[in-house]
Parts: sequence; structure tokens; C-alpha cells
Amino acid sequence: MKRRLVLLLAATLLACESCKAEGTEPFVRVRGEAPAALQQDGAVLVSFWGSWCPPCVEETEGLAALAADPPGDLRVIVVAVNEEADAARRAFPGVQVIPDPRGTLAGESRADQLPVALLVHGGETIARFDGKRDWNGAAARSTLERLLGIE
Repeated sequence: MKRRLVLLLAATLLACESCKAEGTEPFVRVRGEAPAALQQDGAVLVSFWGSWCPPCVEETEGLAALAADPPGDLRVIVVAVNEEADAARRAFPGVQVIPDPRGTLAGESRADQLPVALLVHGGETIARFDGKRDWNGAAARSTLERLLGIE
């Protein structure tokens, strides 16, 4: 288990090279219990983020805008992977930041290539977004609204 976590953490550190390409699908539907630290009331978009990851930094502005004006009751949480949380707090003022300096939560969530975001509702992960997104763009907002059943 410890070896697997170390390998997963190493893969996370190297992930920025592979996270530069955006997927052709806007998201992947998944069903499964979210890790305990991510189980919150209501709908939550959990973004695994690192200031050391260029695609993560590129999506910061849109993610911060989404957090400031979310669809419905959606909340945004940023998980600061493999770093101290100060950089994430500066980038996302007013947004809940979960420090993950050892990448443990990222490993539990299988967020091995950043950026990754999970849409969690009622303690269950309902969608996974791999790669950089324009979170404040019409396509991302429409997808989130559709997944959350917002008309």
C-alpha cells in the first residue's frame, strides 16, 4: 500500500506533462462513494490543483469565477496537492482549500494527473473531469447544470 501511494505520488508530480491535452469528452460519469474528506452537504466541485502545474494555473481564473457565481447551490473546494495550501488560498480567496501536502487525498481520489475535478453530490462522486477546463465558460456551466438537474 505504501509503495503504491509513493508511486501514485510520483505519477502526480510528473502528471503535468500528460494533463496538457484536454479530453474530447467533457466529463466521465462515475458512481461511487467520495473519500470522507470530500463528503459535504449539497453539491461540490472538488478541484485537485497545484501551483506547480501549468494547466492548473491556467484554469485558476475561470475556477475562481465559477466559485464566486456558481450554478444553483454548487460549492467549489480546492485541494492543494503536494504543496502548502497558502498558494491555493491566494489564488482562490474565499474558497475552501483542503491542504494535501503529501498527495494522500489525491491518491484516494485517483487524481493522478492534474488538473482533475470531481463533482460530488450527497457524498457520492457523480462525475470526473480530467484536464484543463474553462470553468466559467458556457460549456462547463451547462454541463454542471445538466449533471445537477438545474433547468
